[in-house]
Amino acid sequence: MDVARDLAQKWWTAHEVTHIFPGDAAVAQFFAWHRDHGLGRKRILDTLLAATYRSAGINSLLTTNANDFAILGEFQCVTP
Repeated sequence: MDVARDLAQKWWTAHEVTHIFPGDAAVAQFFAWHRDHGLGRKRILDTLLAATYRSAGINSLLTTNANDFAILGEFQCVTP
């Protein structure tokens, strides 16, 4: 856990990283997707993350969990 946390902190503080946060549009999209797709409690964080990305204009993701985003139909997912 320490290694994972340290790596996450390194990415968060990297100069190349642009921080984005959920705003009103992201929260509204989150609720709509969660309701429209009948998502459960285990999808809350993934769905809010996706809505935050979408509201920031991000439509392409590099992810090892493409299925988490596929149901939304909004993202081009690239799997390494």
